[in-house]
Amino acid sequence: MEDRLNTIKDSLNQTVLRDVTVSQDEKNRIMNSLHHKQRRRIPYAYYFSVVAVAAILFILMLPHVSEYKDPASATIEKQMKEEYGHQVYFPSFEQYPITYVSINYPPLSGKVVDTTVVYSVEKGELFEGIRDNENQKILYGPYDGHVLFRITFNNFLAGSTLYQREKISNGISVFYEKNEHKKGKFMFASFNVDNGSYHIEFNLTEDFNEKDAFDIVDTLTGEIGGD
Repeated sequence: MEDRLNTIKDSLNQTVLRDVTVSQDEKNRIMNSLHHKQRRRIPYAYYFSVVAVAAILFILMLPHVSEYKDPASATIEKQMKEEYGHQVYFPSFEQYPITYVSINYPPLSGKVVDTTVVYSVEKGELFEGIRDNENQKILYGPYDGHVLFRITFNNFLAGSTLYQREKISNGISVFYEKNEHKKGKFMFASFNVDNGSYHIEFNLTEDFNEKDAFDIVDTLTGEIGGD
């Protein structure tokens, strides 16, 4: 057996080191490295942890990167702060452009102030010649378009008996009701917040149904409930 091992070693010496001029000690070191060198382990755990952290950061940043702001949003935010003394949230939807925004001062109502934002299927041409009056201040529009829904904020609380049905949306009690007559199908929803109440009127169609309406409600309550 020893002769067999010596023969293999001599063969390796002749094959690998035939034309290399080095000392015998160096030859032995090279031969030992060929037999005993261990492969370096790839740090898979490290690579996976780096990739995982990068993916989490991307997901956390995605809402901020892709958040859509309607052209009317800046005007609304500025005017709400001036009118109410605090921010009032109105969502932006890329598929439902804002076509009209107004602040309304109902006559003989004291300090009651309503702000209405209208969302449509599309945003058409601007209607000229519509001006402010003592009971209304127009902030944006009106633009032509098929109205899908309008959101109104009031600086007073709404009664819980306004609508009969109740649904919990993001921890907020939303009261609503559906109505159908010859002019079409409609849904109305209302809920209270700290500084007032929201009222939403939906024009239901084949392309915008009750589920779509509640998606709008959930978007609104989700933002307000997360404050």
